[in-house]
Amino acid sequence: MNKSDCFQLGWVAKKHGFDGAVTLHLDTDFPDNYSKLESVFVEINDKLVPFFLEEYQLSNRGTARAKFEGIDNQDDAASLVGSLLFLPLKILPPLSGNKFYFHEIIGFSAVASTDQTIIGTIENIIESAGNAVFVIKNDKKQEIMIPCVDDFIENVDREYKTITLNPPEGLLDLYLND
Repeated sequence: MNKSDCFQLGWVAKKHGFDGAVTLHLDTDFPDNYSKLESVFVEINDKLVPFFLEEYQLSNRGTARAKFEGIDNQDDAASLVGSLLFLPLKILPPLSGNKFYFHEIIGFSAVASTDQTIIGTIENIIESAGNAVFVIKNDKKQEIMIPCVDDFIENVDREYKTITLNPPEGLLDLYLND
């Protein structure tokens, strides 16, 4: 499985008990969508390795207790701590309207709602504790950063691969005026 065909679900947070079980941190807004996992891909040495779950119990805090097949002691469990967890993109339910997965809008054109001019191309989205941020590059290779908040997103057009943004007044000028 290639990483480009997957999304990051979370990571192995810590050992749990003595039998090789671990605590998983699920980095998602809707952990309940992953309440019946049977397997995950674990990144080991830059490769995605499939692991089947013998036991899996989701908690109410976005964590889960998991027991992987073949991991039967603390040392084996400790070797997985910090490893990233992935699932195939194809299991994600499609979103519509102005809701989107970050990976799906990379490469979209960002358009200013005020005059319909193209701001640039969405190159990346930086996720942080406060807010995610669109990283947009214009035709002059300038990097423009706009907070990824619902109030600034007017329209997502999947057919034409555009996202219309209405950033706060003056924000674009900070980047575009020399």
